[in-house]
Amino acid sequence: MSSDYLVNGLSDEKQTSSGPTCICFKRDGNDSIYLASKVPYHPVVRELTESELRVWIDVAARTAQTLREAFVAEDIYVANVATSFVPFSHLTKAFQVHEAVLVLCRSGFGAEAFALSRIMLEMYITVRWITNQDQNKRAEDFAFFVAKRKEYAAQIFAKYRPGSAVATDAVKFVERMYKDYADRYDSFKFWSNKPNNLRALAEEKEVLIPGLVPPNDDGIMLYELPYSMASDYVHVTAVALDGVFPRTGVPYSASGGKEPRRVLDAVFEATQWLFYIAVRVDTYRQLGLQDRIDAAYKEFAKLVDEL
Repeated sequence: MSSDYLVNGLSDEKQTSSGPTCICFKRDGNDSIYLASKVPYHPVVRELTESELRVWIDVAARTAQTLREAFVAEDIYVANVATSFVPFSHLTKAFQVHEAVLVLCRSGFGAEAFALSRIMLEMYITVRWITNQDQNKRAEDFAFFVAKRKEYAAQIFAKYRPGSAVATDAVKFVERMYKDYADRYDSFKFWSNKPNNLRALAEEKEVLIPGLVPPNDDGIMLYELPYSMASDYVHVTAVALDGVFPRTGVPYSASGGKEPRRVLDAVFEATQWLFYIAVRVDTYRQLGLQDRIDAAYKEFAKLVDEL
């Protein structure tokens, strides 16, 4: 994301040309839950002060804790089947990554936090595709990809330790234990057997949640906008080096300025993707938590509306 823009979700009822507005939840005619996923970019007209950024971080933390409590209060027993543990594992990881983003933000490491927030969007695109259709196979394919990674690790170990008895034994062990599962996959790098990997997942039209229209009926806008912008900080393109460009004419200090504007981006995006994932899991597992999710998001939504 550039320094001048902020991602914001809009529902049909909340669209406005006056500035940022919040992500919104609503029910369709069949009373199923969906998350509006229009994500335009709006200019941020000013930089927030440190005290204002602390408010954003604190509100995001409270919002996430309230959301966590909503799920825990349901006494959910996750089943030992991929269609159950895969989505709930994504949700648990989303809570953890969100918390890690806020830790970095509290220390002023906005660019680093922004890079980390991309993990959550990738998880959302993944869990959206898994739960969209053919859920049993997709969830199992995701879970069993661990076998392909074990096969890769053993083979690479053997490649760089030729003649090692330990490496040879590792390859034999992995082949004996995991070969049948590892053979399911075309690539060591990605689990879905899609040629374009994550983009292909984002491009799939929405099936689980009916009635969405372009551009809300797939995840490609999320992939091409916020995911792409955060990727500059993940892969450390020149965009990500603005805050650490060394001063000329003075001795090199090996230190750079922190980027408060990236703090806002990181807090906003990480919190948005946390709720995207939560709504998706709630919808797919039919937990009926819509009202509690709405309530958890309310304080953060108010903060976004006031920006």
